[in-house]
Amino acid sequence: MALKRLVVAAAAIAVAGTLAARAAAIELTITPGVGIGKVKLGMTKAQVERVLGRDRIVNAREGAYTELAWNYATFTVGFVRGRAVQISTSLANQLTKKKMGVGTTWLQLMRAYPGGQCTWNSPSGVPP
Repeated sequence: MALKRLVVAAAAIAVAGTLAARAAAIELTITPGVGIGKVKLGMTKAQVERVLGRDRIVNAREGAYTELAWNYATFTVGFVRGRAVQISTSLANQLTKKKMGVGTTWLQLMRAYPGGQCTWNSPSGVPP
């Protein structure tokens, strides 16, 4: 009985270690135009899954676009023709080197990154 508990505990520790390693990939710097942490624009779905894990859901699908979500959709990656074209997070602790992230106002963002372009998250690209 004690051996069985030891095996279960070792398995739980191994799973926790794997989840912690994958979570570390999520908890890194946002680099505008490049990616978030180890997830980069242009990566294939298989490459992203190696970083974030296979435990994900299909969050959206429209034409050639498919969006996958990890960790209760706090981290999403959109793919077109098998390549990452959009990476997003809803976690406030993920920031750019200039400390921009979730909750940043438009004015703060434009001051930190002058010359940036605004886009809208809608199929037509215009505000709702």
